[in-house]
Amino acid sequence: MLHSASMLEDDRDTTEVIVEILVILEKNFSDSFESPNHIKIHFCKLFEEVNEIYQTINGIQINISLTGLKMINKLEDQPFLEKYIVKYPDQIYINNSCIFEFNHFAIRQTWIKEYDAVLLLTNVKMIEGERENYGTAFQEGVCKYTRNTGIAFYEPRVIAHEIAHMLGVEHDSYYSGDKTNPLYEFCAEEHSYIMGKYRPSNWKKELRFSKCSAGVFRMNMKKGKGFDCLWKKNARDTARCKPPKIACTMQTLQGSRSGCTNIDGIIKQIS
Repeated sequence: MLHSASMLEDDRDTTEVIVEILVILEKNFSDSFESPNHIKIHFCKLFEEVNEIYQTINGIQINISLTGLKMINKLEDQPFLEKYIVKYPDQIYINNSCIFEFNHFAIRQTWIKEYDAVLLLTNVKMIEGERENYGTAFQEGVCKYTRNTGIAFYEPRVIAHEIAHMLGVEHDSYYSGDKTNPLYEFCAEEHSYIMGKYRPSNWKKELRFSKCSAGVFRMNMKKGKGFDCLWKKNARDTARCKPPKIACTMQTLQGSRSGCTNIDGIIKQIS
């Protein structure tokens, strides 16, 4: 959803963008919490932190809204993860290629068009070949209801990073190799910003986007750039976290508009 600065003018260079996110928790992750109330408190706080990262972007205000929160009941109901578990003697990973099967699961649901993006959150790191990583998402996936999905480790930086990919922002190093790019001077690969080179020691220090990323965000958040769904409110589910009081109402996939066939009970309601 996107509002113009005056709420009357169609000035999309001075706008406030609200990206409506549905979060689905994989089974093992949701089981690590003591109670549904702990889940609600944790994820409201988590997305407050993600949103704080997005407030570091100059020239446009991008707000990340936790608009829906769902959890999976049983391990057998998440084959899009269980089939892609990679076990080492001292570590368990999820193979990145699971994104395709998770996306196939999501697009079969009637609620898919209610959200600008759908994120599966996990407490297990991911792997691609021999390279460890923390998330994967479809580039420019927001508003594309056949690929508006991502998977992320539950750290705020990782979530912010994957949402940025879904909003069409590449790694800073992608732009640093092209001297004809107007953003070239701001896209040095060595800077450890959100879309920069990953350095675990700098996660707390560099929880902000670079000038390079900010420039791409501003270019993308214009009419005709593929993100026009942000101009309207879609979600009917609600898990909104409104300060100062946490007020999260969790919905369920079950019911007349779930769009689920032979998968009743997969998603557990948090009440």
